[in-house]
Amino acid sequence: MIRTVEEGETIRTFTRNVESVLAGFGLPALEKKTAADLFHEYSMLEYSYANRKGMMDKAVLAVMPYWQFRSAGDGAVCARCASMDAFTAKWDDEIWQHLFPPIERKCRCTVIALAKNEIPEGSDSPGMDRLPQLIRDFISAVGD
Repeated sequence: MIRTVEEGETIRTFTRNVESVLAGFGLPALEKKTAADLFHEYSMLEYSYANRKGMMDKAVLAVMPYWQFRSAGDGAVCARCASMDAFTAKWDDEIWQHLFPPIERKCRCTVIALAKNEIPEGSDSPGMDRLPQLIRDFISAVGD
């Protein structure tokens, strides 16, 4: 069912597929807004997985071994993601095990790969030591 990005699935096709699965269990169809929300979530999860996989390619890591969190940069971004905007750490930093978009439902944030000459000062120090308190609290709550 999750092929929204890879196969270019539309919300209409996604909704029909979900309805087919639900009908098989004798459940009613989804409301239009719920279907749209699920489509967005699955799309972002698949995009994020493919993005991370691409950035972990050995050829990419050889020239761009740093990752930078990017919020959607608008008024709809949650406080957590806004506090992480432009946060940069090496690709193998522990932080990326805890915090990689989508962070929560409806998240539109992403991570990009950067070369050493593109990173902000301090990006080589451990990411966990540089996190805003809001993010530390979030990681602690999710880890429990």
